[in-house]
Amino acid sequence: MTFLEATRQNIVPLPAGAQAFTSGQPVSATLPRAGYGARVFIHTNGTMTITPGTGSASLSATGPFSLFSRVGILVNAATDILSLSGYGAALLDRVIPDADGTPFLDTAPGPARAYNNTLFQAGVSSGANTWDFNLILPIAINFQDPIGLLLLQSPETTAELRLTWNVEGGVNTNWPNNPVTLVGNATSVFAGNAFVDVEFYEVPARPEDRPDIRFLHTLTESRMALTSAGDNFVPLPRGNTYLRLLHNLIVNGALDTVDLNKLEISWNQTTKPYNIRRFTQLALQRFRYGQDLPVGAFVHDWFTTRTTRDVIHTQAITDLMSNVSLLSTATLGSNNNFVDTISEQLVQIAA
Repeated sequence: MTFLEATRQNIVPLPAGAQAFTSGQPVSATLPRAGYGARVFIHTNGTMTITPGTGSASLSATGPFSLFSRVGILVNAATDILSLSGYGAALLDRVIPDADGTPFLDTAPGPARAYNNTLFQAGVSSGANTWDFNLILPIAINFQDPIGLLLLQSPETTAELRLTWNVEGGVNTNWPNNPVTLVGNATSVFAGNAFVDVEFYEVPARPEDRPDIRFLHTLTESRMALTSAGDNFVPLPRGNTYLRLLHNLIVNGALDTVDLNKLEISWNQTTKPYNIRRFTQLALQRFRYGQDLPVGAFVHDWFTTRTTRDVIHTQAITDLMSNVSLLSTATLGSNNNFVDTISEQLVQIAA
């Protein structure tokens, strides 16, 4: 009997209950000590009250997801298997297998979007606005394969969900950091909760039916300043297996697609298997995901086939680099140009 035949899916609420919003503060809770953890679902619901005064308020380019400045899963108080910005997690939800993130972002109703007003609300009109949005945090690599599952019921494992609430609004001068952009004396106040559900799979009775848990599935996000037009090399850690690499480009304090020239991946100084023009990259993303990704988002997807054919094993290579090359005509502002990089990897646990 295989693991898929011997186990049973469970989806249950986080034992600690709803995680209340506190502006700019972190909250944390332990995941249930049961089975193999596969995914965490976060539904945020509350009321955003806008008082425009003589100013104005608008939903930022990263809102409402940037109501979380950080979401993460910490294992044994030492290892971040997932550490992403709220907006980064929303981007990831658009490209992971079998998860179509468009219901969380689209507002145009249609036959396949019957519950838009339930899954996504983020108004910023004067007065009280109901907010609803969802994030999925993947522990396993996808919805089918038992790779990356985390043995939560082991007495040697403690997994902690960490949510860091952002400040509700700001001027967003250097980049769209806050979910609401405020002008003049406008204010924004949020009151609400994050409701968390955890998906896990039961441990089969027979050891031979249990999955291989020698690999952790990690998702981490980092930021690098862009200092000039032309080539900007993002150094990538080596030693693990890369499934995807997602770049989010911010130029002059705004998400930016048009100033990208090309994307390159290189290693061992001379090996360059990927040298992709912006137009080809945008076409690839539409072909792969059936939609255009948000402005500024570019994905190297080596796991789109759900096979290991194209994944990058970095154990035996040197100087792994991702080049985010800007057009020579790009004009950069002062201290407001960045590339945020999400690395999705498989990490082998030491025996």
